[in-house]
Amino acid sequence: MNINYKTKLKNNTSGYQGIDYMKKAKRWRARINIRGRSINLGGYSTAEAAFEAYCFAVLKYNGLEAYEQIQKMHPHFK
Repeated sequence: MNINYKTKLKNNTSGYQGIDYMKKAKRWRARINIRGRSINLGGYSTAEAAFEAYCFAVLKYNGLEAYEQIQKMHPHFK
């Protein structure tokens, strides 16, 4: 499995991959792409809570190796 998680993108305001802010709802949204499909993981009050949901989805859909790669990118998040 070749999964390449990137560092913060220029257009990313949350600092986390898969997390964006919904202005109308005033919530942070977590999404993950699996086999070309975007799966909405829900809206959260903080970017950190949304990222936690994203990490669990990565573990579920992509396995432990992908999860550990994300944890290395965000060492402050455990």
